[in-house]
Amino acid sequence: MYSWGEIVRSLPKKKNSKSSLWVKWIIRKLSFPFTFLFINLGFSAWGASVLSIFVALAGCAALCIDSALWRVVGVVLVELWLVMDCVDGNIARVKKTSSPMGGCIDAFSGYFITAFVFFSVGVSACYSTRFTEHAGLWVAMGGLSSAFGLLARLIHQKYTCCVLESQRREKNGADGENIENNGGNIEVNRGNGETYRTRGEASRGSGETHGTKEEVDRANKETHRANGEASRTNGGANRENGEAIGTGVQTAAGKENAELLEKGGRLSYLRSRLDKEIGISGLFMPFLIVACIFRLYDVMTVFYFIFQGAGALAAAVYYALKTRENV
Repeated sequence: MYSWGEIVRSLPKKKNSKSSLWVKWIIRKLSFPFTFLFINLGFSAWGASVLSIFVALAGCAALCIDSALWRVVGVVLVELWLVMDCVDGNIARVKKTSSPMGGCIDAFSGYFITAFVFFSVGVSACYSTRFTEHAGLWVAMGGLSSAFGLLARLIHQKYTCCVLESQRREKNGADGENIENNGGNIEVNRGNGETYRTRGEASRGSGETHGTKEEVDRANKETHRANGEASRTNGGANRENGEAIGTGVQTAAGKENAELLEKGGRLSYLRSRLDKEIGISGLFMPFLIVACIFRLYDVMTVFYFIFQGAGALAAAVYYALKTRENV
């Protein structure tokens, strides 16, 4: 049985510092009791991620029903989705079962909520707005908000997969050429060693034949022997360098890729923080609770229509410029 302490200690401080204020102050704390329950019921991180997708879909569907009670249920389920989005990560860290597949399923969960939740809020606005003359407009704005959100994610992923992956391949190609050059140097040095050894033998024969040049040839022989040893040493060093480069290519490329993804300049950092603090994992969640209480789904729909549209446009311009810089 996993203890409460293990679950709490598994959360790295650095990861929590990158979260939105809503997640950091509220959702992370709520995720610990849910993690304690699910992990001791035998759920895997992958299972929690799949469950979160169904919770998200159920919440969005409930928001689309013309009933105040069902809208409350929808809000609760959408909030629960964000808690579950933290639970799968907690389980993976405690069990030490993080994997690329788990990260992929976790990303799918985010795509599902982005695809439907703004549309569902627009439908709720259509049912609850005081401006009933253009009720269908709220649905249209909600649907476009979801489309804008997916478009921004698609642009980001396209840049990551195409441009950064291309840079990684080019770097690996350059490192491969360096390895081949080092291999050639090893062969050249080995050949030099053999040449010097042959010359040493020839000099030894000359020393025996020509007694008058014995001292000179002995000196030449010692010099050639020293050169042969130096060449063999250089060959060994070059071989070690080649192996070190070979084993370090992928690691170095991976680190550089990660740095490019994480840093990306001040503009990228600002864009990322705005998305976290105002997007689905940030302001959206408390705003949804307020909208449910005071029937402000229409206000919320207008706000996120503007925010998501501006975000998609900013992502398109920003990554177009970044791609142009890397060409």
